[in-house]
Amino acid sequence: MKKNLLFAAFMATGFVFAQENAGNDNLSTIQFGATLKVHQSNIRGIHDYSKARIAPAIGVFAQIPLNSRVENNIYFVPQLEFSMEGENAKEPKGDQKFHFSYINVPLYLKYYFGFNKENTNKNLFVMAGPKFGFAVSEKREGAVYNPQDIAAEGHHKKFNLAASVGGGYRFTENFEGYLRYDHGFTKAYDNYTLQKTYNYQLGAGINYIFGTNK
Repeated sequence: MKKNLLFAAFMATGFVFAQENAGNDNLSTIQFGATLKVHQSNIRGIHDYSKARIAPAIGVFAQIPLNSRVENNIYFVPQLEFSMEGENAKEPKGDQKFHFSYINVPLYLKYYFGFNKENTNKNLFVMAGPKFGFAVSEKREGAVYNPQDIAAEGHHKKFNLAASVGGGYRFTENFEGYLRYDHGFTKAYDNYTLQKTYNYQLGAGINYIFGTNK
C-alpha cells in the first residue's frame, strides 16, 4: 500500500506542474514523448562470475517547461518505463540467469544548452534525478542453488531507489539521442550482508517528442 501511495504521489507531481503551467501564457506548451533504451545491467557484489544482461526499456514521458518561453531550456520530466534488468552468471557448474522486470518512475530535471555565441542552438542537454523502481516479475534459470545459497541471498526486493543521470543531443525538434547511467541505493537482496547488492546499468537510447520544443 505504501509503495502504491508513493507511486501515485510522484505521478501526481507531474499533473500539478501541468495544471499550473496550463494557464500561464509565459510558459511553453507541455510536450509528451516516447523513449526506447538498450542497456547493460548488473547487480553488484553477489553472484560469482557475474556478466551483464543486455536488455531494453521502453517508456513515455512528459516534458514540462519551468522557465519562460524566451528561454525554454529547463524542464521537469516525469517518466514511466518498463525495464528488463538483472544479470547473468557464467559459473563452472552452469550458466545462471537472474532476470527481473521493473516499472520505473524516473523524475528528471533536464537542461538544454549550446556553445555558439548567440546561444540559440540549444541542442545539447543533461538530465538528472531520482528513479523509483517496482519489480513486477522475477525469473531465475540455470544451475540450481542449494538451500544454503538461497538462505544467504534472501528474496529479491520489490522496491528499488536509484539515481539516474544522463546527457545527449537533440538532432531535430522531435528526435534525441542520449546516454544514461542509473545507480541503485537500496539492496537488491534482503539477507546478503557481505556487500551492498545495488542494481546499476549503463545504456543508450532515443526520445521522440510529439510536437516541438519551441
